[in-house]
Amino acid sequence: MARAGLLVLALVAACHHRGGDQVARARAGDAEGAAAELRYQLASHPRDPSLLIALAEVEELRGRPGAALDALDRAALLGRPFRAGVGGEARARLAALLLGRGTARADRGSPDAEADLNRARRLGAQVDTTLAQRAALAAIAGDLKHSDPDRRARGRTRLLVVDPSLAVGLAEDAPVDALDRTSGWLVAHGAKRVAYQTLDRVAERTLAAGRRVEWRGELLERWLVMRRWWAGSGEPIDRPTLDDARARGASSCAYASGAADLGCDVVIAARDTPSWEPALVDAWERAGWRAADPARAQAWAVVAARATARGQLASVERAVRDHVEPALYDEAIASAVASAPPPTTDPRAWPELAAAAALPELAAAAAAPPGQAPPITAATAASASALAPQLAALVRAYAVDPALADRGAEDVAAAALDLATVAPALARLFRLLDDPARARSWWQRAHDASPEDPALALGLAIAMADAGDPPAGLQLAIRAAAGSGDAAATLVAAARGFAATGETLDALTLARQAIEVSGPGDEAPAAGLAAALLRRLGRTRAADEVAALAALPGAWDLADLTDEVVRVTVLAATQRGVATARALALARSSDPAAAAAGAGLLRAIARETRPSDRGSGLP
Repeated sequence: MARAGLLVLALVAACHHRGGDQVARARAGDAEGAAAELRYQLASHPRDPSLLIALAEVEELRGRPGAALDALDRAALLGRPFRAGVGGEARARLAALLLGRGTARADRGSPDAEADLNRARRLGAQVDTTLAQRAALAAIAGDLKHSDPDRRARGRTRLLVVDPSLAVGLAEDAPVDALDRTSGWLVAHGAKRVAYQTLDRVAERTLAAGRRVEWRGELLERWLVMRRWWAGSGEPIDRPTLDDARARGASSCAYASGAADLGCDVVIAARDTPSWEPALVDAWERAGWRAADPARAQAWAVVAARATARGQLASVERAVRDHVEPALYDEAIASAVASAPPPTTDPRAWPELAAAAALPELAAAAAAPPGQAPPITAATAASASALAPQLAALVRAYAVDPALADRGAEDVAAAALDLATVAPALARLFRLLDDPARARSWWQRAHDASPEDPALALGLAIAMADAGDPPAGLQLAIRAAAGSGDAAATLVAAARGFAATGETLDALTLARQAIEVSGPGDEAPAAGLAAALLRRLGRTRAADEVAALAALPGAWDLADLTDEVVRVTVLAATQRGVATARALALARSSDPAAAAAGAGLLRAIARETRPSDRGSGLP
């Protein structure tokens, strides 16, 4: 027995010495060779934690914290002789890496940050109180926006402990200042249902007592928007309350009486670019209003052009045709073009184009007024800018051999401490290269790295459908909707994504579920899409019945994208730079169907521009 114990200790010491040699080699300047040797040894001894610990140290020396964390995680799972986890310097290194990743996740508001910080604390790391609170609040926000009532109740209970001052706004008798702060935080973090319930309870009690809701304009507007989002047109607001809200500076787009509503005037929006302009676009699309005079027609065209540029609408021409009287159409289109001269993009640089299309964060930062991008948007855009050259290099590598691109993608991932920040870009890039299998693989890794993020779950769900596994995608899309805070909008996005992959039946299932959870009278996006999908299946009568739920069913039926694809294709013959810029904008869209259409257009334009250049990276 003693001999066996000595043999185990001898083997452990030998392995440690072997790993230590490679660490010394890395410190002497040959980190890449040391990492390669350690991986070779691990192929023969995959359950040797000392080799993994040595690899982690080498990877840190190479500037690859993601790979280091992965190696230490694997070592911790294997454990030590007669003990679990890792000890000594490896334990401290693992704690530091988890603390770093938890901080990065807290900075982007990920619900998964708290788990990292808790684990780092158990390993001996000192976690700053403010950081711990930010991470806890991100997790609480994830609970509060969930459709599961038990999770929402858990979130309320935890908020009382983690941030009592923020929890005050949820109380029945909350002061107005606390109500304002808490509801703003809830909306900013996607917990719309709790925000609606919190605001509407106080407002209804005040109105029932015969008093005015004397809130400042921004808070009044927030209440109106949340009430419309939840209750639809089924619970209208009385005219005196709306008039009072307008007088206090609130927009009334949520309950606008028509195209000339003073609190939701398209002429004012075209001139001033107010914060409520997206809500105005939603109101026009929802109600199907039409501009019957030149001033209003030109104003709508200007607003529609901006909505198209930020991805809210797919086609300015379609928006003008839907909302402007035919006699005013040409003049309105001219106003749209004059208000926003079309940008141009060099179509010859396909690798850079593909990289830019895979990074919608750059478009979000560019869309903000100068100097007014939120800090998180600006920080994300800075990270995306640094990533862009690496993605372009992957496109060139893919053209030579996809295996080279795989190795390059692994290097990009290894250098990222928080994999969930780079894996989606890698997934989008491979989809742009027309490789749905690799795209799905990277979406899977993104979701595995941050499983509580509903946006990543939605990306994976659509990728599953695109790669030929729609049943798995359908289940995950429903889970993503449950955790998103806006189930109807998420289900519509999923349905459009599934429809773009050709999975019509599953897209119809998602669209129908979206109709069921939409506010009464606000089913138009889901109904228009469901009607179009039913027509694809030849069920015209059922399609007509569903389309009756939308004032403008055609605005949501994917035909807007068909129109835009035709327009860009025609434009590419004479103004290739303008066509390329528009295709790039579509490819960066948050609408999965628009992104798929834009990716196809970019590939087509790039092939026409450089059809024989193997080194361009064209798929």
